[in-house]
Amino acid sequence: MVKYLEWDSTFFGMRIGSVYLDAKFNSELPLSDELSDYDIIYVFANAQLAWNVPLVDIKITYGKEALPTPLGSDVYEFDPLQHNYDELVKLVYLSGHDSRFLKDASFGPYHFKRLYKRWIDKSIEDNNTHVLVFLVDQYIAGFLTVTYANDLSTIGLIAVDLDFQGRGIGSKLIQAAESFSNPNSILQVATQETNVNACKFYEGLGFKILKKEFIYHYAHNTFQ
Repeated sequence: MVKYLEWDSTFFGMRIGSVYLDAKFNSELPLSDELSDYDIIYVFANAQLAWNVPLVDIKITYGKEALPTPLGSDVYEFDPLQHNYDELVKLVYLSGHDSRFLKDASFGPYHFKRLYKRWIDKSIEDNNTHVLVFLVDQYIAGFLTVTYANDLSTIGLIAVDLDFQGRGIGSKLIQAAESFSNPNSILQVATQETNVNACKFYEGLGFKILKKEFIYHYAHNTFQ
């Protein structure tokens, strides 16, 4: 039942697996024979489960029909030869302030930063992903990554510098993501239910909830 995650296991130096369950598994983890084979198991469920194990994330996926508009004059595709990479990475870490990998002590800040830095580096290299930055006097005040695949565009990372929030930068970045989308395609983005400001932000821009997912991290030592 548990799927071995080779990339995660290699990257974090732990044996990691994942499993998808539905709400009928509401009393005990039906994986007792497999627990000892893994250091951590990511459990994804379509409803909250009555288990005495930390719930690390309630992931909400939002979606809306993309409305392509002209790219704003302050938004650019990130260019490592012209833009400050360290400023970008600072915002990348800010984008993950509610990440389950930061909350879970099994990973912690060190592995969280490694993971998110890897994420932005791969996004920069990926031909199907745009890394968009909003510049204020050449300073990266906000950014997002968006990946395109046919009729679906997915925002992966997004953040606005704390000193520049409340100026409409996030909205302009979303509009920029839409400008690259195919007409009638869906633009989707995920956030944490605990990130109330992000939820209000997306809903204010016309995003609707597509899916809610409950995520648990079962550490092997939890069952000792």
